[in-house]
Amino acid sequence: MTDASRAALRRTELTTTGSLAAIFALRMFGLFMLLPVFAVYGAELDGATPLLIGTAIGAYGLMQALLQIPFGMLSDRFGRRPLLLIGLLLFVIGGAVAALSDSIHGVILGRALQGAGAIASVIMALIGDVVSEQRRTRAMALIGMAVGSSFILALILGPLLARWLGLSGLFWFTVVLGLAAMLVAVWVPSPRVRSSASSSRHFFRFRNCPVPRNSVQALRVFFTMNSAVTHTITRCRYFRSPTVCS
Repeated sequence: MTDASRAALRRTELTTTGSLAAIFALRMFGLFMLLPVFAVYGAELDGATPLLIGTAIGAYGLMQALLQIPFGMLSDRFGRRPLLLIGLLLFVIGGAVAALSDSIHGVILGRALQGAGAIASVIMALIGDVVSEQRRTRAMALIGMAVGSSFILALILGPLLARWLGLSGLFWFTVVLGLAAMLVAVWVPSPRVRSSASSSRHFFRFRNCPVPRNSVQALRVFFTMNSAVTHTITRCRYFRSPTVCS
């Protein structure tokens, strides 16, 4: 391989890593903004109860756990970019559904649709396709830094934007962020992935795979914890009076 080819390969790897980090950061920023304020603003929705507020929070994670493996396998068959765009489109649609909903049930549906766009497995697979093994660790670290930065900014800006835009406005903001992520995804390379006859034949067989069962068990704990924490927060006198909960 010539020096020019090596330089071109490094540029491709850097561009791909930066694009995927931006997609991750934009998407997660929209999600993280809701965490510090949803329990408070969600209580104003029609039909809201502590359990349903916790369900709205946990619905995203539940769908992510159930669909990460299918999304990854579908990307093996149909390409990374199409599945990346489909996942982001589901995220955008879910955000719009939640933004237009006046009831907690509509928000739960919107959150579930957002979670149905389980693109993390597709992004990880694309990193493995494009980035060389020597630079893969640094690429993953860059993506992790992007997610961490979005988390910090979202926790700071989320309450400020919620006071200005309200809960519906925050969901519309996630729609804008999702559309921006889709624009970035258009420029992400989509290498061909070979699919063997064996993998096609056993496409939906999970009998010997322990991951789905473990994922559902983990999300069951996550779902229960979210409900319990939300119940405590929404019943807490801290949000009803200047005094702190005792």
